[in-house]
Amino acid sequence: MLKTTCISVRLRGTDIDKIKSIARRLDVSDSEIFRFGIRLAMSRLLPLLDEKACGFRVLPVFVENDAELVRHFDMDATHLERVINAQCVDDASRVDQADLNLLTLHGLPSDYLRLRLQELVGESVEGQAVWKALRSYLYRKYGRGIDNVENHPTDEIHGSAAQKLLHQS
Repeated sequence: MLKTTCISVRLRGTDIDKIKSIARRLDVSDSEIFRFGIRLAMSRLLPLLDEKACGFRVLPVFVENDAELVRHFDMDATHLERVINAQCVDDASRVDQADLNLLTLHGLPSDYLRLRLQELVGESVEGQAVWKALRSYLYRKYGRGIDNVENHPTDEIHGSAAQKLLHQS
């Protein structure tokens, strides 16, 4: 059996109430809900465990999580530069600073991202299509076909290798 460790986490009362409610509905313990949430988050962040991975190789973590990481951890372009590009030894692997800036703009009530994307892709970008256009632009620029990630964007991250790594930890 794997060794477990007890930890302490500060949560709002409303979050605890929601966890308890979900646990009751699923007929499982509160701890199982916590473990599920942690495993789900870890599977989405798995590429960041590879300390040698950098630049465009870790970019999908930020693209496929729809800017949640950037917003939740309040990352600016300088922070993203450290996380994404710091380990890169060759410039060809690095993500351009301008593209990191675009990632930090998603979700802001500003037309700057839409206008900037229109300049980059050369076509009109309207409403909710902004994130899809950014995603498409980044995958095209950094050598990935968006067709194979459109319907199942996180299959690679959630694959069997991810499950093996998560169960080992």
